[in-house]
Amino acid sequence: MQAIAAHCYHTVVGGVTQVPQEAAWVASKRLPLWCSEMGPALARPRTRWWVVADTWASWNAIVATIRSQSPKLRMTGYYYYYYYYYPDL
Repeated sequence: MQAIAAHCYHTVVGGVTQVPQEAAWVASKRLPLWCSEMGPALARPRTRWWVVADTWASWNAIVATIRSQSPKLRMTGYYYYYYYYYPDL
């Protein structure tokens, strides 16, 4: 194994906020951590119940914090999905 990867979304049960603890564990195994898929939940008006809604500013602040607290965090891959809601379909 060359790295440990996780999807690091901001969810009501952790996600991105757990990255510093996960990064510390991964560092103890002498491997890098990759947040291979992550991004803010910006879609309105219907954001999924399990995500924490963010603005770009709040998301960037969270990512800056986890980067500063996360040993061996070597990749963050942003993914943005805009949920379109068409009531007539």
